[in-house]
Amino acid sequence: MGLAGLQAFRKMGISIPDDISVISFDDHDSFKLHTPTITVIAQPIEDIAVKSIQLLMSQMTDMEKFEVEKSLKKGRLIIRESV
Repeated sequence: MGLAGLQAFRKMGISIPDDISVISFDDHDSFKLHTPTITVIAQPIEDIAVKSIQLLMSQMTDMEKFEVEKSLKKGRLIIRESV
């Protein structure tokens, strides 16, 4: 969506970051290749995946004991040229 936003704003003649800032989620390699480079909130994808698998495996081993668990993982802001 971040790249689509860059293209749409460019077509409308909106300057990034002079007129508007663009921030996206997840740090994809392509965000570093476009001009301006896109600021992101990088999510800890590996940590989220590991926690998800742990919860799934726990659920599969004891189908009668289902508990909802909330887990918060900290992301980090990577400021680039789009802000």
